[in-house]
Amino acid sequence: MVYEPIFKTQLVFQEDILATARYLETIRNNRLSPEEKLMLAILQNAIECFQKYFDSRTVRARNLFTEAEEWLMKDTGKDWIFSLENACETLRLNSDYVRKLLRDWKRKRYKHRPKIRVAKQSRAA
Repeated sequence: MVYEPIFKTQLVFQEDILATARYLETIRNNRLSPEEKLMLAILQNAIECFQKYFDSRTVRARNLFTEAEEWLMKDTGKDWIFSLENACETLRLNSDYVRKLLRDWKRKRYKHRPKIRVAKQSRAA
């Protein structure tokens, strides 16, 4: 049987059973306030853009990846209402741990990334 995540974002937590359980508990909790639903949607979108566009080549996709990576990895504290720290606190997740899982995921992806050869162009004289 192949493991099918309920949400693509769940892939980040796959290797940590406790984090997966906590994440799914948050997702399945029908008592999320509108603010919590918004924070969850923002977090999911950022993680999905981070993973989906990680090795993209188009300018638009690279920009989406960069924007998501900056939001996820920059420790902006709690000054901004939509910071990762505030989103994670609202969802009862540890922002440092989310960052660690994303860095581990990225490191593994770099390891298994196919090598791309760039053909040299000859100059016409």
